[in-house]
Amino acid sequence: PSGTLECETIDQNTIDLIYTTRNATNASLFRGSSRITIIGSGNRSGTRRVTGLSANTTYTFYLRNGTSSTSTLLSSATCRTSSKPCPPPPTPDPSGTLECETIDQNTIDLIYTTRNATNASLFRGSSRITIIGSGNRSGTRRVSGLSANTTYTFYLRNGTSSTSELLSSATCRTKRDKDEELSVVKEVRSRDRDTGWSSYLELQPLEMISFSITVFAGEDRVRDVVVKDILPERIVYKGNLRVDGVRRSGDIEDGIEIGDIYGGSYKKITFDAIIEEESRFIVGRTDLTNSATASSRDSFAKDSVKVSILRGEKAPPTEVPTGITGNGFFDYFLMPMSLLGIILILFRRHFNALLAKLALARKEIAAEWV
Repeated sequence: PSGTLECETIDQNTIDLIYTTRNATNASLFRGSSRITIIGSGNRSGTRRVTGLSANTTYTFYLRNGTSSTSTLLSSATCRTSSKPCPPPPTPDPSGTLECETIDQNTIDLIYTTRNATNASLFRGSSRITIIGSGNRSGTRRVSGLSANTTYTFYLRNGTSSTSELLSSATCRTKRDKDEELSVVKEVRSRDRDTGWSSYLELQPLEMISFSITVFAGEDRVRDVVVKDILPERIVYKGNLRVDGVRRSGDIEDGIEIGDIYGGSYKKITFDAIIEEESRFIVGRTDLTNSATASSRDSFAKDSVKVSILRGEKAPPTEVPTGITGNGFFDYFLMPMSLLGIILILFRRHFNALLAKLALARKEIAAEWV
């Protein structure tokens, strides 16, 4: 007969015994001289959990070929229980998904799922729509009372506050009052200053910028959409062309095919450009307009942005000399006072004689009055 025995500490009161036997007769497990259980005869394998043990204590277990504590020893194992309770299993991180579907000009459906969430909630911007609840959830929430032909972004958060952890987000645009197959929104932002997207921007020469072209479909699917953007002079295309955030080959000025756009949805194209150097612009403000177009088999749409290039010019420093040394205190105060002192010293006798004559004349005039 033969066998193996291993042990594994589970916590401060529990140890698992993992055993195998071959050709055994009433093989048994023991803790010291105390029999725990009779495994049986023949070839066996399994795990036996031993509970009710003391914390932080060493135990030796025995696998014997028989039911007595003196039976032939097949194997042994020693383990020590832990001194502290085992930590609880980690709490799974919360997660979730959110999708939206445009229903009509005023209604959007939100389709959500959550996992391990705590008071998961739906928001439109910073306004809470509803509290979904905790745990694992899924469902659809209809949002009505929206404006036609307007883009809305919705958020699924792990909590009831607009600052709670973001699980997912989705953006949809309501349908138009009068269905149009295509519409375009053109925007610009400064990469150097990390500004937001806008339809107008003031820029400096050599500033790096990005353009975005968002193409919206009407109520029905629009097929084979082509987007084109010809940049005005003094704005140079710099690549980094993306469609919905995915890099794309091609040149936007030649036009790129972006495929089909499903009803009520959109695709967003972005690319980089740079303003040319200062010498290409007049001093002051230069206004430039950039237009983008989207076309399909039966529809055409266009939108524009305006940028103003500001070029300032400082007056050059003067080269006309002022004073003698260029030091105002020395040139206009100290030097004139020094010259006056020298003159007084050199012509002191003349000044004294002049003062004497003035004094005599004053006496004569006073005598005549008397």
